[in-house]
Amino acid sequence: MSMIDAACARSAWKAIMAVTVGAPGLRRNTITGGLFVLGEDDLLEEVMKAIPRIRAVVHFGWSGPSGQRLPINHIERKVLECSTEPTDVLWSLFAGSLEASDFDYRRHPSFIEYAAGVFAAHHNRRLLEKDPSLASEYPPKPLAGLDHRSTAWRPVSGSGRL
Repeated sequence: MSMIDAACARSAWKAIMAVTVGAPGLRRNTITGGLFVLGEDDLLEEVMKAIPRIRAVVHFGWSGPSGQRLPINHIERKVLECSTEPTDVLWSLFAGSLEASDFDYRRHPSFIEYAAGVFAAHHNRRLLEKDPSLASEYPPKPLAGLDHRSTAWRPVSGSGRL
């Protein structure tokens, strides 16, 4: 385990152990959003699930639209999806796509590439209709591997990101 992963694991351990939910032993992994039972479920597994998410947050920092932190679980993404700001919705979709790629930010397209790909999809034009200036910031451009229904990106052969 690298020093960075060890630091991420310490951070995850602290966050996980800090939140109890209702019944004795029931905990919420605030990083993944999942529930587990202390003493019955594997705590190390919960920590290991959190590490790629923390690494992605560290990588992206506060680089989202309006300086937002990368949303790392379903609850945080849903809050952004309900926003009236198209860039918040895009940031949420990007985070969901990143999660579908196991938070492997080295292989996943950048936010700018991803946003351009989402705008190229016909059914996502409603975001551009809300804020037409986004077309100049993220000119629509097809993105190989982008599932236009789920907006999740998957690596494809020849994409240079396998």
